[in-house]
Amino acid sequence: MAQLIGDHSAFANPLLFSTLGLGAASLVMVFLPQRAGKAAGYALSALTVVLAVVAGFYVARAGHTGATAVWSS
Repeated sequence: MAQLIGDHSAFANPLLFSTLGLGAASLVMVFLPQRAGKAAGYALSALTVVLAVVAGFYVARAGHTGATAVWSS
């Protein structure tokens, strides 16, 4: 049981940093001035998509390991 809880808590930091990065990238994308250029917009959009995938991965892993820790006993 302690191993399952440890596995679950190990996903906390990557999840925190990926969601903070996603939020920051989203805010920059909203407030990015139009004069910044298309290349900057495309690069920021790609970064936002990558961070969304990473955050989704860690949400799923943390949720699965938490559910396993609760329901496996």
